[in-house]
Amino acid sequence: MRPFIAAMDADEIFMDDNARPHRARLVRSYLESETIPQMAWPARSPDLNPIEHVWGMLGRRMAGRSVPPGTLHELQQALLQEWALLPQHAINDTIAFQLEGIVAKGLSVVYDVDSPTSRIMENEGLFTNMQENT
Repeated sequence: MRPFIAAMDADEIFMDDNARPHRARLVRSYLESETIPQMAWPARSPDLNPIEHVWGMLGRRMAGRSVPPGTLHELQQALLQEWALLPQHAINDTIAFQLEGIVAKGLSVVYDVDSPTSRIMENEGLFTNMQENT
């Protein structure tokens, strides 16, 4: 995470899968010391976690490379290249699809106007048919 801190915008939120190692005291202390906001996330909820689908997109891009990385450095470079090439609209669509599924099951979505995710969803017109809680 350290190499990417300087590239983070002020309104970005760090999201992980809430696995036990990601919630270790050392990790929490580091994120707090760097004032990196974290998304609150229930444990063991892959159905709510769009990053799992994004990892799938990244994995498919890596598998489609004509020459697989042969060293750890090449792997790192390839992952960074493929991550940069992931279309933002595909990530936004993944988030939107999951939120629509939550609403379709009768659950509500908390709408926080200051949230980057809310701004994405608003721009995509997703709140026209969603219950908004303010």
